[in-house]
Amino acid sequence: MAKKIDYGKLFEEMFQSSSENQGLFNFRVRDVNRMALKPGFTTPKNKYDFILYNQPFLFPLELKSTKEKSFSFRGENPKIKQHQIDALTKDNKHNGVIGGFIFNFREPEERAFFVHIEDFNKYTRIAEQKNKGVYQGRLNEKSIPLHIVEQIGVEIRSIKKRTRYTYFIKETLDRLIDKYGGEDKNELQ
Repeated sequence: MAKKIDYGKLFEEMFQSSSENQGLFNFRVRDVNRMALKPGFTTPKNKYDFILYNQPFLFPLELKSTKEKSFSFRGENPKIKQHQIDALTKDNKHNGVIGGFIFNFREPEERAFFVHIEDFNKYTRIAEQKNKGVYQGRLNEKSIPLHIVEQIGVEIRSIKKRTRYTYFIKETLDRLIDKYGGEDKNELQ
């Protein structure tokens, strides 16, 4: 019997390898297999998947991968969990921190985007209010579709080397620092 491929873990491995090969400090938060724990034993939920550092900024990141055209954040068994949104939102309030999601869409072609947590939160509020004038295309109050991610995200360039992708993470982080790094978050509070 063939082993089922966990494309989310594969994407995390490729992302980590790409960041290491580009000389970036990275810390991958390991998931705990809750099924392997003894009955009654619990562990805290991880806040997010990765922490990258590109001087002078820290990037807490939650990585998501799908073959679908959207990522759910509400409803039954959402792909994006509320504790992840809450942790990124809270940690992003610090100066020198740029937090967000890395969304990997595997089909129809492999594409990855960074979406800043504040842009994500703004989308969820607007979608909930059904304010169609802000974004192009259909809004969904339970998920964030590819066409919205294309509008609010920063695409991460990548190349395929045989079977795996290399992502140009350093280049993307530099663009994110230019876009989001000038904010003094103490003034925003």
